Amino acid sequence: MNAITAQELAATPLELLLVAERLFSVHGVAGVSTREIARAAGQKNHSAVAYHFGSKEALVEKILDYRQWPINERREALLEGLEAAGRTRDVRALVHALAAPFIEELSIDQDASH
Repeated sequence: MNAITAQELAATPLELLLVAERLFSVHGVAGVSTREIARAAGQKNHSAVAYHFGSKEALVEKILDYRQWPINERREALLEGLEAAGRTRDVRALVHALAAPFIEELSIDQDASH
């Protein structure tokens, strides 16, 4: 997966991504059409998802990329810190470095993510 940030997405694709994430969380990926996503995002063009992402599957991948990026950035920083401190064999510290960023992300502004 490639890292993707809000700065890299134009307003329309970002809105489509966030609306799709919300709809998928409520109805499941199979329960939402690309037309419904476009309509809920205020797009008059019902092919907006296909235009910006190619397919629903590609949109799901972009959602995952978008949400994983801050988690992976934090993990890398923690792992680099462990390596610099010579603690790469400390299992407890390694598990913390891998799990803590995910847990932190879950506790940040729960209305901003679905």
